[in-house]
Amino acid sequence: MRLALQPRLRRLNSKSPSPKIEQMEAELRQVEVDLYNTDIRSPVDGVIIQRSVELGQTVAASLQSPTIFTIADDLRSMEIVASVDETGVCGLARSRA
Repeated sequence: MRLALQPRLRRLNSKSPSPKIEQMEAELRQVEVDLYNTDIRSPVDGVIIQRSVELGQTVAASLQSPTIFTIADDLRSMEIVASVDETGVCGLARSRA
């Protein structure tokens, strides 16, 4: 009788998830809750002109907050200082967009 129950017990044991799988599923649920509760907002309106971090990168806060984005307020009023070779100037034209 005991030998006849062993295949059935193996099937039942294989259907229950291992503790490691249960732990990983619990961590996944916690990360999903954290993501749902995360809201990143910009303190000002503008255009992002530089991103200092990569997607998924961990940013550690220290005594001085890190720069994550550089935001330009109004691109129409920006000044650009550039060094251009004389041969590159011939194709430039002033435009008022």
